[in-house]
Amino acid sequence: MESLEKESIESRAEWMLNHLKYKENISPKVKDYRFWKNGFHPVEISSASFFEQKLIYIHQNPVRAMIVEEDHHYLFSSARDYTGIKGLVNISLY
Repeated sequence: MESLEKESIESRAEWMLNHLKYKENISPKVKDYRFWKNGFHPVEISSASFFEQKLIYIHQNPVRAMIVEEDHHYLFSSARDYTGIKGLVNISLY
């Protein structure tokens, strides 16, 4: 969050910070911003097909949020690696 406050490379940085600082998001354990929703609901990845389903879901988040039209267009997504474009994070493809 600190980098969003100092250097705004994300065009919606101000909106993001205001959204994350919304009073209902704050709890005694969180000083300024909450990134994750409350709750902990772990689900075991038990198969390759279930992993792929969750990976597609994660890659589609910026598309559903109308940030990009295609999942691999999002600069910070590993979807880029799966389409042959070098992503920003080193990942191991299965």
